Amino acid sequence: MLEVKDIIEVSISNTLLQKTYKLAEDLPVNSKSYMNGERHIIGALGELIIREYFPNYTLPNNFDSDIIVNGYKLDIKSKQRTWSAKEKLLTFAEHGYEGSVQANSIENIKNKDVDGYVFISIAKTLDKAYIMGFISKTSFIELARKIEPNTIDVTNNQKSPAFNYNIYYKQLIPIKHLCA
Repeated sequence: MLEVKDIIEVSISNTLLQKTYKLAEDLPVNSKSYMNGERHIIGALGELIIREYFPNYTLPNNFDSDIIVNGYKLDIKSKQRTWSAKEKLLTFAEHGYEGSVQANSIENIKNKDVDGYVFISIAKTLDKAYIMGFISKTSFIELARKIEPNTIDVTNNQKSPAFNYNIYYKQLIPIKHLCA
């Protein structure tokens, strides 16, 4: 179970932001994306943060995963947040903040060519990010809860624009365990 000490705080440099804008421009828009590529910047930033954290990564040759670390094919899931203080993040992590995987059904998740998911929260100001942790695909399937489109998620009072499967951050495994 994730603890406060396990959340990795990352300062976002101007150099990293410049790389992010370039990567975001080059990313294809997924035809199933409900944001039509609008949040490419956040996704690209999350990917680059994990590339910096794991400098010995390799890139996969499939669309399902973003990076391979120590033989694990990982899909990086980034969310932009309206706050940036680690203490506040910790409070939210303990009390119900979640990571999401967009999918129409659990079968879509089962069929993805990934071994697990890494979740990152990025401050709206783009100055800080927090690597929350990771979870295997098998554990995600067991623990995630489905959120229907256009319904209010009672845990955070947010309206979901699409089918999502959510997992509480406190259910994640510390990212340092991928290094072992």
